[in-house]
Amino acid sequence: MAEAVAGSWLFAATPSAEWLDWLAAQMPAPPVARVPPSARVQTHRYLLGKSRLIAFERNVNYTMTENLQQGGGNELLERTVSFDAQLATPEHVYDLRSGRYLGRTTKFTVVLDP
Repeated sequence: MAEAVAGSWLFAATPSAEWLDWLAAQMPAPPVARVPPSARVQTHRYLLGKSRLIAFERNVNYTMTENLQQGGGNELLERTVSFDAQLATPEHVYDLRSGRYLGRTTKFTVVLDP
């Protein structure tokens, strides 16, 4: 990773997980859910009483030009993505968008639309 151009991992077709492994080693608390870097998602954690909510977001930034045409550059983020999220311990998992109970598990599939 030392030879790579700064930030080049961010725009690669298949991003490297090296920096995520380094970051995980620096953090005292383990992540609640692990997702593959190729999914390009952010994980948000919330507490609601004794319940923990985890939200996955793909951050598509739309830029408008002066003539009000939408700028490009987000093609990889403008597609539906499916990935497996891995939890550290078995938990009761609900899909809040569909209202479905996915069971007590450590692994579940997430489908995000653009």
